[in-house]
Amino acid sequence: MAAEYVTSADFNPSGAGNVLTSNAGWVGVVMKVTPTGALAWVRDFGRSTGSAADTFFSGLALGPAGGLFVSGFFSGSRELNPSGTSTSLTSAGGSDGLLL
Repeated sequence: MAAEYVTSADFNPSGAGNVLTSNAGWVGVVMKVTPTGALAWVRDFGRSTGSAADTFFSGLALGPAGGLFVSGFFSGSRELNPSGTSTSLTSAGGSDGLLL
């Protein structure tokens, strides 16, 4: 499932708490829930590297080997790697497309 949030949001439907916090602007999120509705994992993408900027996701697809592809768009300067390794991108102006 893909979504976006601004400020902060709790993505764990069981109430155990998995709060993510945006440092500026909208942040894209990809999460997996089990067939029973429990949160398996959640990752956020597109944290701002400076001034307010936004990341929105518009599509999900599974590749032939089971990999997940996410499409969408972003504005401003964003950090798009949830692993902690810096992968900062800056839009050329307005909104730019992305594929993760």
